[in-house]
Amino acid sequence: MATIESRIERIETEIRFRFWVRWQRMVEDMNIDEMEMIASTLQWSNRPEPAPGASPLDAMDRINLIKMWNQDQRRYAGRNNEQLVFYACHGHWPEQACGECCKASAQPLER
Repeated sequence: MATIESRIERIETEIRFRFWVRWQRMVEDMNIDEMEMIASTLQWSNRPEPAPGASPLDAMDRINLIKMWNQDQRRYAGRNNEQLVFYACHGHWPEQACGECCKASAQPLER
């Protein structure tokens, strides 16, 4: 019999998975201007979710969606908020600085 802790963990994992699917569907539906605005302002737009069936993810089976989610989780594992913000602004991780502007930007970000 499953313990309460294991049940809670399973539910939390399912919630994180569902949130990821919703997030991916919304990101797929954005245009470049919207993505640049989010990257520069770090503010999410108040746009509605795409209609059901509008995303290629809607046609995928759960097994493949979970594989994609796990890959995504591994990609960002161990990253802190500052690293994620840097990645959103520059398109690469701080340790992969590509030039003088990135070396200067690798300093902690001011908020």
